[in-house]
Amino acid sequence: MNSLTLSSRSIHLQMLTAMSSCAPATTFREFRATASSRRRVPGHRCVTVGGDLNVIGPQWLIGDPSNLNPQVPAYWLVKVHSTYQVTKKRRGLRLVRNLFNQRYYTSGTFFETDSFPYLNLTDPRTFLPGMPQAAYVGVRGKLPRAVRSHETFAPAPAPRT
Repeated sequence: MNSLTLSSRSIHLQMLTAMSSCAPATTFREFRATASSRRRVPGHRCVTVGGDLNVIGPQWLIGDPSNLNPQVPAYWLVKVHSTYQVTKKRRGLRLVRNLFNQRYYTSGTFFETDSFPYLNLTDPRTFLPGMPQAAYVGVRGKLPRAVRSHETFAPAPAPRT
């Protein structure tokens, strides 16, 4: 895999060229751009806002070493994320993947059409669909230090006789 990476404090750019291990003739190009910014909102704790742009170039179908079939089309995805510092040890998180709900295929391959004769399939190509839009909300935090077991469960003193 060849990689070119440019990076600064808040912006990260990366261009990858990779060959598939299962099909040596299969190559693809991927461009990733990540930007994050940390801003303090007046009267509030630290807020972080960022986003990612992934652009994936067209790919040949796996199992097509002569590259005679059409390629899996190129696609792009946008991811946005933010955090809000609630307390010193707790942070709220928000993440949206595939912000614009792009419909895309991550890869393609071939299969035997007679494997399922009752379906009457005629096209031997199959494509793996990408993940649809998804949103996540969460909290990240640190738990208090655990009390040592011998301090909590110390044996009771023996009775005096």
